[in-house]
Amino acid sequence: MMIKEEGQRITYSMLEALAEKIEIIDGKLEGAEEFLLLSLYGLGIRELLRILPEPSTEILIDLLKVNSKDK
Repeated sequence: MMIKEEGQRITYSMLEALAEKIEIIDGKLEGAEEFLLLSLYGLGIRELLRILPEPSTEILIDLLKVNSKDK
């Protein structure tokens, strides 16, 4: 599943393929990664950047810069 600049159509079968439940274990969501990816697939990167708070956007940009230098 490739997350693109613009959101993409999510099918019911994609939703059905997710884990049946998400649990909180030691304060962390277990089983939420696939749900997050599907959500981002539907929203797109542009919308993610629009809804992220500015400090989070800056952190994301810094992480992307460091990651691109490592390649």
